[in-house]
Amino acid sequence: MLLSDKAKKVFVFKETFPESAAKEHAEKKKMDAFGTLTKLKFWDKPKEEEIINTGVEKRFEPFWFVKARRRVEFRRSTKYSVPITNLDAKIINVNGEEYQPRDFPLRVITIDAVETCAKEIAHESFLDGMKDARKTRDHQEYLKRYRPEEVEKPEGEEFLKPEVRGAYLIQEVTSKIAKAVDADEIIADESEIESMHLYYRPVFAFEYTWSSKGKIGIVEVDGLSGEVFGNGQSFKKYMGKISDREVLFDIGAEALNTFVPGGGLAVKIISVATK
Repeated sequence: MLLSDKAKKVFVFKETFPESAAKEHAEKKKMDAFGTLTKLKFWDKPKEEEIINTGVEKRFEPFWFVKARRRVEFRRSTKYSVPITNLDAKIINVNGEEYQPRDFPLRVITIDAVETCAKEIAHESFLDGMKDARKTRDHQEYLKRYRPEEVEKPEGEEFLKPEVRGAYLIQEVTSKIAKAVDADEIIADESEIESMHLYYRPVFAFEYTWSSKGKIGIVEVDGLSGEVFGNGQSFKKYMGKISDREVLFDIGAEALNTFVPGGGLAVKIISVATK
């Protein structure tokens, strides 16, 4: 599988929803900071005045876009049924071979043939970079509505290092394109990752403290759409300066030779410099 340097890109979305507006939205949903179940409890429900904003964290969360294509050339044996419209024809000669038409159910001759074929298998997908099962956002919608800026690497400690690494992306996309091909002979089989793009989107995380209980909850506000998510979380442990661009696209030794069970496709990642 070919993975060129030009396929690896990093993009950053600038916030369209300022922090002041985000805080207004968060205040309206601060009861959601402690989960839906807390809101439904009549006997142990916080009062508005008990929930105090005690901090804010602005961060950029990652998500991936990966696009791959597999091109296979192969040969396979087959049979062609050729209709014979001339009712007077008793024997058909094709390149020195004689065929006698079969009259039922149709008047045809059957010819042995070898097909030389070319097949393309493509796959593309988006994947949350933080393995956050709570978030099922339509990442493609961000690209439709907002224009990100391409950067060499993120600058600043507010950018989260992805939990989902390049090695996982390689295995994921390989499993999608490693489909069995009905062939007698494989002439050529080449795969390429055409795009491995890492996107960063802005998020505001407002910390709220339930003063009488000493509990802490998080309300997240999308810095692009303004959408509010209760029962959020802090990602401070993932925050820190990203020292090297290649860290973001780290494939790892485990993905250099990846075998997909049932697929029969051995994958070798080749990094092609384009500088």
